Amino acid sequence: MTEKNRTSNLSLPAKFLKTAMGADPIFSDGTPQIALIGRSNVGKSSTLNALTGVKKLAIASATPGRTRGINLFSWGDSYLVDLPGYGYAKLPDKERRRLSELMGWYLFNDSFSPRLVIQIIDARLGPTPADLEVLGLLEANERRVLLIANKSDKIKAGDRAKIRRLLTSKLGSRPVFFYSAKTGMGVPEVLKEILC
Repeated sequence: MTEKNRTSNLSLPAKFLKTAMGADPIFSDGTPQIALIGRSNVGKSSTLNALTGVKKLAIASATPGRTRGINLFSWGDSYLVDLPGYGYAKLPDKERRRLSELMGWYLFNDSFSPRLVIQIIDARLGPTPADLEVLGLLEANERRVLLIANKSDKIKAGDRAKIRRLLTSKLGSRPVFFYSAKTGMGVPEVLKEILC
């Protein structure tokens, strides 16, 4: 059985609900929330689609910086919360500040908090300074973080050990899952972590 077939057996009903541009009653309705964050163009939408087993549930764009609000999806008895990407320098300063404030408002809100934050990094690059800054803020605010290294299918098998050393040098003993939204690599393991 292929990885894709295994993940489809674990998938839960999923659908797009709405885009929130700030405070919204949906965030405080008691439904567990799982947030996805990462640099622009790291593959948040394709990661979400692979986890749910629903193609094109979240629209992946080749243009970085397209997510300008907080996209919410129902997934079983939880919400998947797709946040705008960070670290995209070509946006106007005012819009970058707005998106940064929106992310901070959601991630560090006093009235609600996500059950889990999935931080997506590019397996080929390792964590960038922006990734590490966001991770530090999440941990300082006692958020539970699951790190996945997306686009791992683009790494040759012989280079995996070198990439693992790079990740360890920057992330210490934090567990990181090699993942590919394209091939399904790591999806069953990540689903197990999320659903446990």
